[in-house]
Amino acid sequence: MIGTYKISRSSAFITILVVITIISVLFQIIAATIDISISSYLVAYVISICLIFIFIKSSIRLGGSLSRVLLYLLFLYYLFTNYYTISLYAAQEKTLFLVYADLIPLLLLNLFFLFSKNPLDDIFQKQEILYKVSMGIIFLLFFLYTVGFTESIGTREMIKGMRNPIWAGRFYAFLSLLVTYYVFSYKKYSVLNLLAIVCGVFLTYTAGSRGPLFAYSMITTFIMWKYSNKLVMFIFIFCFVFLLMLVVGNRGAGAVSSNLGRLDYLYFILNIGNTNLLGYGIGSFGVLFLDKDVIFYPHNLILELYIEGGLPLLITIVILFFDFFRRFELNYISIVVVFFMINSMFSGDITSNNFLFIFLFIFSYVPKGKYNKKRLQIQIT
Repeated sequence: MIGTYKISRSSAFITILVVITIISVLFQIIAATIDISISSYLVAYVISICLIFIFIKSSIRLGGSLSRVLLYLLFLYYLFTNYYTISLYAAQEKTLFLVYADLIPLLLLNLFFLFSKNPLDDIFQKQEILYKVSMGIIFLLFFLYTVGFTESIGTREMIKGMRNPIWAGRFYAFLSLLVTYYVFSYKKYSVLNLLAIVCGVFLTYTAGSRGPLFAYSMITTFIMWKYSNKLVMFIFIFCFVFLLMLVVGNRGAGAVSSNLGRLDYLYFILNIGNTNLLGYGIGSFGVLFLDKDVIFYPHNLILELYIEGGLPLLITIVILFFDFFRRFELNYISIVVVFFMINSMFSGDITSNNFLFIFLFIFSYVPKGKYNKKRLQIQIT
């Protein structure tokens, strides 16, 4: 911690915000039943702002950390690159997305933590609530899938209203991971829990995105190695390798083309990246690679930050990741950070990988050693 000055504090409501982030997706699905398009983020923002006004107190809690400072510097510098970007239309559009999907959530989180008392005590002690909500939503989504409330993009399927199968796959795997961690770390083995995990993984498979499956399998393997029988772990690895092969086979030439495309982006950026150490500005990758002023990205967060923001953003993100792993302890916030971090290396841009920054921000409040699993198990079980 850089430093913390405490004035008397009010109650913590950060858990409510996290649950809202999950439940708000349901508003998209409900709206889809009556052919209305609505953003889950917008719903989460409105509810969060209402809660801030309801629960805000006269006392505040001021503090800072290296991670939070770096996060704000990263986004502020990215916005600053508007002054020298080679893009016009893509830069304007990406700036709006950056503020809407990345900066506003961090500011809302900052407000919640600012007016909270022991916020991490609250969020960790209520893991069971998050686990139950996640499991309930998995069963609901699986039911919607079985009754045919889906839409397809090529070979990919998703629940209506979720807009993007890649994002849908991440959301399914994210919910599955929350349930998996709770089940294995606290040994809550039951048929219902196992069924929830299977349904969540199946939904992820139907979305046809390899990244979420790969990230989920890596983290679950680590969780099993840490908390479960090694034989179970090896069986799990075998099954997931088979499942990943099915996904690749299902997409066929499209999967191969996608992989080759990512290699093209890498070679391109390595060839021209060192010609401008400050980068080419926000939204510039489409101009450079496609010769079109459209939003386009290399499907790798680090490469995107390097080509558009140069060494300043590259150094910032490397230090940010280093600080996270330096303070890493296995808990359900840290595994979510790793999950979205792995996904950011394979797909999406800085705006569609906003959950990585949201949970990095939350993790920055976790004191090292206080919220390890052994201490929490006494309180929860």
